[in-house]
Amino acid sequence: MFPAIPELLGHNFLGPFHGFPMLPSNSKDCKIGQLTTLGIGQLLKTGIILKNAYYHKLNLGNNSISNKDIIVYSTRYRRTVQSAVALLYALLETDGFQNLAKITMQESQSYAFCNTDCACPAAEKFYKQYLKEMSDHLKSHPAVADLIRQASNAVFEIPDQAQMTDPNTLKDALLTYICHGASLPCIDFNTQRICVKTEHVTSLFTYTEWESKQVAKNNSRKKYGLLRAYGLLRNIVSYMLRIISEAKPKIVLYSGHDKTLEYLATALGIFSDKLTMPHYASRFVIEVYRINPKNENHVASDFYFRVVINGKDFTQKIPFCRNANFYSISYIERNEMEKRKDSKLCPIETIIRQLHDDYFGPFNATNFKDACTNHKYG
Repeated sequence: MFPAIPELLGHNFLGPFHGFPMLPSNSKDCKIGQLTTLGIGQLLKTGIILKNAYYHKLNLGNNSISNKDIIVYSTRYRRTVQSAVALLYALLETDGFQNLAKITMQESQSYAFCNTDCACPAAEKFYKQYLKEMSDHLKSHPAVADLIRQASNAVFEIPDQAQMTDPNTLKDALLTYICHGASLPCIDFNTQRICVKTEHVTSLFTYTEWESKQVAKNNSRKKYGLLRAYGLLRNIVSYMLRIISEAKPKIVLYSGHDKTLEYLATALGIFSDKLTMPHYASRFVIEVYRINPKNENHVASDFYFRVVINGKDFTQKIPFCRNANFYSISYIERNEMEKRKDSKLCPIETIIRQLHDDYFGPFNATNFKDACTNHKYG
């Protein structure tokens, strides 16, 4: 039932990747841009979760894995490369690095994994509109805006304008202290000592949680996300078509960033405040099922998919899946209780149709180029 899993990993061995250390040289060191030992632990745990779910279903333990079975993409940042290696090690390895050595990791120039569909003037316009709306939200909460300005001086060495006005940038920086159990930062500034306190963190996080609920269905954000995710979704669908025709690859892994997950969720019409700023080591899994394996003809109508984000099934949240001819399955959730659960699978034909026929409807366009260059933006 599980021919393959296109999976996107959010962080929230070739070419330019050479020279990247796979492990920190000292467990107490925290090098800029690299995964910490705590982060490695999170990704190893994620790999174990995926191994429990898919290792036997995908027949990954037969010592015959090749680079055609597992496709891996990562952005050029060290932490995403290290994230992919940690996850794959926990998912695939039983004895040494034999399986990892067979896998080729490919570099993406963009954290959107947009391939040739990156340049898009309309996307930038929608993004600026979205930022203005977020700025207006913050202006309506002057106490929070003042807190961000004050705390940014303690958190960032030389805070720029963007850092002093973006609550999510500050939240992300503060998490590096909180997650590692470090003392919150202090700084001597203009003859006074400024310290970030626990109540400041609570106020900031309360605001970002409120804001994420406000922006989950923001129209400018939605259109920006659709355009930014198009290249990635097109790549995922191309692998789905290969799975239909060739039954390979078994796994496609994209090791990316929180924005990568946010864009993809938007492209699929999944709007949740939990995906506005995903937590570290988030996983976005698209499972592909073949419901009639005895049929020798590889036809799209035999294939279905399911979307699972951090262990929760979001398939029925996808608008183009709601009224589709779904296929019901029943499975055992292997946790402490081992409960039997039912799930509805969405026909692969619906995502193919969405990408080719309906994707650019919100832009009154039929293709990426026209959607990006049409100046009558809605």
